[in-house]
Parts: sequence; structure tokens; C-alpha cells
Amino acid sequence: MAQKTEVILTDDLDGSPAEDTFRVSWEGQAVEVELSSDNRKRIEESLAALFDAGRRIPVHYGSRGPQGPKPKTKAPRTDGGAARQDNNVIRGWARQNGLQVSDRGRISREVLAEYSRLNPQG
Repeated sequence: MAQKTEVILTDDLDGSPAEDTFRVSWEGQAVEVELSSDNRKRIEESLAALFDAGRRIPVHYGSRGPQGPKPKTKAPRTDGGAARQDNNVIRGWARQNGLQVSDRGRISREVLAEYSRLNPQG
């Protein structure tokens, strides 16, 4: 037997039928709210002056709501792409050439740079 599930959205402000769910963030608080088209229009008109006058910033939505701009934490690569190579091959090469390298974990930038310099085609 087939089942049909129907979701009926109700406007959170006045209880009328809602059109959609909207995410709203203010002063570090984020909420989702269901709004009818009339209430959405009323809120958009109220906020239009703020959005016209304000600076645009990127907002990233995730499971926790708006997160703001994501920080850039990675430094530019300087190893010529050697990190994309098979780590076991690089470790073997390093040991054959008298360089210290651990069995596990990250390979030092120095070893990767030397590998790239001496093995440009990978």
C-alpha cells in the first residue's frame, strides 16, 4: 500500500498558509521561519533600506545556520604539487637519498620540495 505524506506550512507570524521556509540571522542568532507571501513582502520592504545601505558579506549556511565568511587557513602550496604523489613512493625515495622521514603522518615540506626539485615529472 502506498502512502502520501503532505507537509502544510503555516505562517509563523499570523497562522495563515505559508509559501516557504526562510532563514533569518540577526545579532548572532539564526532562525528558520515560515512566511506567507504577504508577510515576506512586508518584512522585505522593512529591511530594504538596511540592505541598500549596508555592505554585502558572504554567508555560508551549514547545519548550524549562517556561519559568516569562512577564514582562509591554508598557506599557498610551495612543494610544486609533490604532495599529490603517493606518500609511500616519496618516503621510499627520501630514505634512499638519506633524508629523514616518518613512517606515518605528514611528510615535511623540505622533503616534498626536494622530491619535486629532483623529480619534476613526479
